[in-house]
Amino acid sequence: MKTWKPQPHLRQKMLIDLSLSDRELFDALDLGDIWGDAKLADAYRYLRAYKPCTVPVSWQPSLEKLDGELDAACPKET
Repeated sequence: MKTWKPQPHLRQKMLIDLSLSDRELFDALDLGDIWGDAKLADAYRYLRAYKPCTVPVSWQPSLEKLDGELDAACPKET
């Protein structure tokens, strides 16, 4: 196992810094293609608003940043 390294596959062609936490890796990612036609932003917003679905306090700043990026890239439909 000491010689094992993550093997990039499909679209994931970047090496992952295993010294970073999951939240640090998430924060480092660009929003990229949000698949607007698939309405993934709407699904994400639904889950964020669903009260029984909670996230750890340590993740709140990361998700608030994502909320802002999604609002700019994919405004809510009225």
